[in-house]
Amino acid sequence: MLLGMNRGRYYLLTGEQISAAEALERVLVGEVVPAGSELERAREVARRLAVQPALVRRYTREVMTLVIKRRLRDELGYGLALEGPASGYGNWR
Repeated sequence: MLLGMNRGRYYLLTGEQISAAEALERVLVGEVVPAGSELERAREVARRLAVQPALVRRYTREVMTLVIKRRLRDELGYGLALEGPASGYGNWR
């Protein structure tokens, strides 16, 4: 979703990976931290979020995940139905 349909399809079909620098450049991630410092940085962010009012955190998350929830509801079943035959499970052809 963040990459867009064409670019997302390209990466899914080719299996090409996106580097951390490219993910940051394409605004797919909020930040990139040095290896080994992830947990400490996550704790710093968590402390900053914890001072926000609980309702602000809850409602912001609700609004920001609404599109994802809708897409999952609308598309997940179909995707899972196609995954079985595509994975080679059983004798599908």
